[in-house]
Amino acid sequence: SASASASASASANVTANASAHADADTDTDTGPSNFARAKSLMSDPAFASAGLANMTSFTMRQGGRNVLLAVFAMQTYGYGVGELGMVYAAMAGLDLLLVAPSSQLADEAYKRFGDRRAVLVPSLGLG
Repeated sequence: SASASASASASANVTANASAHADADTDTDTGPSNFARAKSLMSDPAFASAGLANMTSFTMRQGGRNVLLAVFAMQTYGYGVGELGMVYAAMAGLDLLLVAPSSQLADEAYKRFGDRRAVLVPSLGLG
């Protein structure tokens, strides 16, 4: 009676938990799992192209600006560590100063054209 209903309830909980864990794409409490969300994002062409643009820009900055610039400045102009530090500090300061105007420009483009790519695509050439 009481123990039978408790046993039936426990059995139902075990069955519910097993079926919830059998489906890897959903969580019982929060909806789709992180894997399902990531899979959904990666299948979105707009997100994938933005990710590719970000990866390309990052690679160009790290390889071109942070490595090749240092080698070029040291070999061609004889820059030392202090001068390179000042060059990189100036570049970082300029980047920081341009973050706010760049985001405002992207927001204005979104309001005007409904698409931030009008600013994003040309700005990738500047990065």
